[in-house]
Amino acid sequence: MSVFLLAAGSFPALAQDTPAQRKAAKQAKKWVGPKLTPRQQLELLMQMPPEEREQFLSQLPEARRTQLENLVKLPAEERALRLRRLDLLNSLTPERKAAVTQEIGNIKLMNFVRRRARLHSKEFEQSFTPDEQELIRDTFVKASQ
Repeated sequence: MSVFLLAAGSFPALAQDTPAQRKAAKQAKKWVGPKLTPRQQLELLMQMPPEEREQFLSQLPEARRTQLENLVKLPAEERALRLRRLDLLNSLTPERKAAVTQEIGNIKLMNFVRRRARLHSKEFEQSFTPDEQELIRDTFVKASQ
């Protein structure tokens, strides 16, 4: 004799979803459909009513949820600046993106004096394009001044 276990998620008619859960699931499908840029993801999130946004965020991994909640809470100017940086980073080739993120990681390990020297060095200016330099320097505002 065989026993079959059915998950409610396998059969939508058996699931006890609330209207808010169904709407959040519909929004989540938009989210995972075609590859959305971080800007598009945030814009989609910002269009959701607060209760729908909370329902949707509750379905995400904690690290991603926290990241998005923090972006939503930022003042519009700061959010626009961060989105510009994300757009810039995402416009780089995989090789250049890796070089920029590696440089940011290396600079994070430096003390303030070394950080400042690196950000103003000839080697830094020759290794990175002006856009890449902006991305890196914006990460270390005090040291780049």
